[in-house]
Amino acid sequence: MPLSPVSALNLDNTYLAQASCDRWVCRQTQDCIGMQEGYGSTEAEAREDLNRNIRRAPGGIGPCNVVEPTKCFILASGPCVTPTATPTPPEPTPPPITYADPAKFLGNYRLSDGTIFFSNGTDAYCTYKNSEHIFWAGNKEIYRARPDSRPPFRNDGPCPVRLPAGAYRLADGRIIASNGSAFCGYVSDEHYRRKDGRPITQIRKEIPLFAMENHFNCRQ
Repeated sequence: MPLSPVSALNLDNTYLAQASCDRWVCRQTQDCIGMQEGYGSTEAEAREDLNRNIRRAPGGIGPCNVVEPTKCFILASGPCVTPTATPTPPEPTPPPITYADPAKFLGNYRLSDGTIFFSNGTDAYCTYKNSEHIFWAGNKEIYRARPDSRPPFRNDGPCPVRLPAGAYRLADGRIIASNGSAFCGYVSDEHYRRKDGRPITQIRKEIPLFAMENHFNCRQ
């Protein structure tokens, strides 16, 4: 319960020493800087804070007339209470991992060693060279293979890629044009600008294009 200034000034020294959670204020008014205040958990701390504030106040360094002498009193008092830490909520239980069997379901699979492959869901699989290969092959969702899973028996080599119609710059710098099933290459940037002009999609890593017909150089 807050104490009045009068009762605060009548507290004995023993109580003041124990009341470390009290809030003291000291005030002084000077004609050149007005009223200044200082705060602390004890009267001494509040007086020290007041003196610092007086020194920092404009005009506080020079001589000033004290209009109202320093008055100190307790703003509020009460027992010291140690804040109770808010308990950290438990981590949510992650949903169980769903594993799939590459010998039964078609799709991309990741083995425990990080290997990613595409299964036909029965007896064969193909492999990927890198992340762009996975993207352009068109099968982006990846399932977790059962811990004891292995790829189906027959390895058909790299997974096929068929680029949608458009212009592409390959990882080796070549610019090609695709119609979705075949591609041809431009011999120079000027050749591309003259015969094509569509926005170029950059492919930053090597991908296999064996599944598309190669018409070699585009028409001049």
